[in-house]
Parts: sequence; C-alpha cells; structure tokens
Amino acid sequence: MDYKKILKMVTDNIDDGIFIVNQTGEVVFYNESADNQAGVNFENAIGKNILDIFPKLTKESSTLLRVMDTKEPIIGHIQNYYNYNLKKVTILSTTYPIFENGEIIGAIEISKDINKYGEFNDKIDRIRNSKGTKIIKEEAPYDLDDIIGESESIIQLKTKIRKIAASSAPVIVSGETGTGKEMVVQSIHNLSDRKGAPFIAQNCAAIPVTLLESILFGTSVGSFTGSKDSPGLFELADKGTLFLDEINSM
Repeated sequence: MDYKKILKMVTDNIDDGIFIVNQTGEVVFYNESADNQAGVNFENAIGKNILDIFPKLTKESSTLLRVMDTKEPIIGHIQNYYNYNLKKVTILSTTYPIFENGEIIGAIEISKDINKYGEFNDKIDRIRNSKGTKIIKEEAPYDLDDIIGESESIIQLKTKIRKIAASSAPVIVSGETGTGKEMVVQSIHNLSDRKGAPFIAQNCAAIPVTLLESILFGTSVGSFTGSKDSPGLFELADKGTLFLDEINSM
C-alpha cells in the first residue's frame, strides 16, 4: 500500500493548503490547495527550495524557515506574498517545526486563502439578490380569491388551504411546474397568523450545494476566516413563511 499516494488523495480534498519542507527548506509534500496558492504544480515543486518557489520570499520572511530556526510554532499569522507566477496571495497560516529525536527535521504549514472567503461572501450576496430569492416583507400578493375555479378539486384545495393556514406545522405542496404552488403557499401565508410577517420564496435549484448551509442558516463573524454577520433565510423569515421551491433539487 502506497501511503504517500493515500495521503495525497486525502489532503487534496481539504480546502486548507498543506506545505511540508525538510531541514534544508526543500519541499517534500504539498496538497492541491497549496498548489493553487503557490502557482506551481506538485511535480514541479517537490525537491525545490521554498525560496525558489516564492521569488520574493526571504529566509527572514518565510514562516517555514523561521520556525525551524526558532524551534517555535507561528500560529494564526496573516501573510501577503507573491507566488511562483508573481500573483499576490493573502493567507492565514499556522506553522510548526517537525522534530525527530529532539532534532529539527523539517516544518509543516497549514494555510487558508483569505481571498477565497471574500469570494464566498460575495457568492452568498449574489444568490440573495438574484431572481432565485424573493423576499416580501409585507402581505404576499396572492390569496385564496386568486385561485379561480368551481370544480370539486378546487373546492377541496381551498378547504385544505384554510385548515392548513390555522396550523404552524411544516407543509409540503406538490404539483407540476406552472400549476401555482407558490400561489397556494402565499394563500396559506395570508390566511394564517403570519400574515404581515415576511414571506420568503427561495428556488433551491439556484443554490450551489457548497453554499446551502450558509444561505439557509446564515454566517457569523468567526465562523470561518473572512466571514461576516449575515442572517440565513430561516432567520429572515422569522414569524413569517419560508417557501423552499424546487426542494427536491437540494
């Protein structure tokens, strides 16, 4: 079993960059996220000195080389540097010296690309402001009178809507595209005690799976690097109604 290959496969699925150098500063391992930060692929980096990969880095400014010199870790350090392609990168890193039998044999650095988290916040804002999210802070426009028809099915539907509106239980509304599911949900909202509170409709098909939790439940400062206080749809719909359209696509 090739444990190095297994380690590479596992760490390539981690968002944090992982650099490992030996005692002379040569790269012995790094994962795909570190590859993206460094601007040079794995094969071309292995065996290269860390100062050759980052042209503007010095022995004094390199956290990997410094921890080997001081034998002390550097935790939660924000670094601005230029990578192999001379692209400016900002990371939050934690760096540890590696010991064997009391001797320094290398160092490991775990880093987060702070710029990515700014993009993450921007994506959340774009989804919130897109056509996929509809926020009505007052009375929703459709009510029971907008459901027109005198057939037995329509009469039964309106009876169900009145009964459901008196309850605070979650409701599943199913039907083909274009049959008026949102009209039914808004009618329930307007007949309930929640009338006048926010009505929020979210097309779940418009939410990338990686942003689902943040869109629905929100984010707060400190929940991840670069995060900001942003209420989720459940909080925005407090005391009102949250309609999750196309929920089967989640």
